[in-house]
Amino acid sequence: MHNLAQKLLRCFTALLAVGLVTACAQQQPPAPPALSFSQYPVLNMNVARIEVVEAYKSPNAAPNIEHLMPSSPAKAMKLWVKERLRATGSDKMLQVTIVDAPVISSDLPRTKGVAGLFTVDQDKKYEARLEVEMRIYGEGSLSEADTSVIVSRSTTIPENATVNSRRIAYEKLIADMMEMLNDKLEKNMLKYFGAYIGAAGKQQSGF
Repeated sequence: MHNLAQKLLRCFTALLAVGLVTACAQQQPPAPPALSFSQYPVLNMNVARIEVVEAYKSPNAAPNIEHLMPSSPAKAMKLWVKERLRATGSDKMLQVTIVDAPVISSDLPRTKGVAGLFTVDQDKKYEARLEVEMRIYGEGSLSEADTSVIVSRSTTIPENATVNSRRIAYEKLIADMMEMLNDKLEKNMLKYFGAYIGAAGKQQSGF
């Protein structure tokens, strides 16, 4: 009788653990708003045109995952340029180069043994990186002003995460990284591109 009670207790404990894991898996994190930079003032640049050069080429294979997602770092950067910069001059060119823009997925170690049956481990680590160079060209081949930024962020995903919650975690990762990039670029542009930013743009952005 004692052995039977112990077996029933173990079964109940296992079922309870499975129930808790299932409940956790069903909880969905809130989806972040669609990526946008329209909440920030437009920066009027004293150039005739703005050109985006995508130097980074995704390998489209593991461990990279940016090609599998609707919002890659490169796409996010293009959106930043579209929504934050305006060419209002009569000459010169602002060239924005996306030097590096990967998102790497790596496996994380799992809890082994019996304890692993009752542990919800972190399954994957996503690491995003974005390197951008900005140069202003006049008539010559040498740039008149330049700046660059490098930002990176990472997050981990639990093993019981649904496909949707993984997508949400990815989108938040990109959004957080782009907030960092936005702050750094504004500071750098004030320091190195001050003469090429319209007065209205400086005032609105707090420059």
